[in-house]
Amino acid sequence: MSNDTKKSPLNTRPLPVAGSEIQGILIDKVLDFAGLFAIFAVTFGLTLTLWQHDIFGTLPNRWFMTLITIGFGVYIWKRFSKLLEDAQTYKLGRQGEITVGHILEVLRPFGYTPIHDVLCKGANKKYFNIDHVLVGPTGVFAVETKTWSKAKNQNERIIYRNGSLYAGANNKGGDALKRAKDGAEYLQNTLCQRLGKPCSVTPILTFPGWWVDENSRISAEGIIIVNPLRIGEALKTRPQDVLSAQEIKQIVDSISYYLYDIADQREKRCCDDLHARCADRR
Repeated sequence: MSNDTKKSPLNTRPLPVAGSEIQGILIDKVLDFAGLFAIFAVTFGLTLTLWQHDIFGTLPNRWFMTLITIGFGVYIWKRFSKLLEDAQTYKLGRQGEITVGHILEVLRPFGYTPIHDVLCKGANKKYFNIDHVLVGPTGVFAVETKTWSKAKNQNERIIYRNGSLYAGANNKGGDALKRAKDGAEYLQNTLCQRLGKPCSVTPILTFPGWWVDENSRISAEGIIIVNPLRIGEALKTRPQDVLSAQEIKQIVDSISYYLYDIADQREKRCCDDLHARCADRR
């Protein structure tokens, strides 16, 4: 489906959050750098040709240089096109997470504490994140946000069927379901270790701007599938007073300390990798 038949599922523009302006500036700088790099590649080729003529009195074979220029130009164009495509995807995903974050913040007066962008370290030592964690009277929830684009002028909805998600007529497979489940399991294991007692975490998979079919609210894996505007409504149907105010504070503090620890570990790993690369060059 071509881009002109797609539209964002978000009807409202999310309010800015801390660091969003800097992140936008950094993205713009990356895009500007990609364009400058393409210009540099051209000027570098011309400069190399001129130096060869001045030093050796010869010029490179024009057909050879033409093929190199065309090949490199095609490569740069593909990389640049992919960069633009990825930038749009990240921008849409970031807007969706900000939108869900604001919705979760509204639940604070009802005893819920949202924690955003929880960094995790997988078994393969690769980092991933849980978009939002919600801690409140009805328990602990790991919220995975999927901001999928929608076809224009079509009333599409999210449907869960036989272990797969369908966005309109498109089968999205089980990747989003697996991501939500894995994030909840990771957080549950982490909290159990840090608290020294069982702590259940329920996964929530939410789709900003999408209508979720009524029969698809709970997946076979126990994942709550819902539009973010109806997360509060979904929580009302859960058993109340599962966690006391003291337990909520204890869990929130544990996650906060965990975030400090995991950030320190990541920073140390980056420094160790940098030192190792520097040592290899000596």
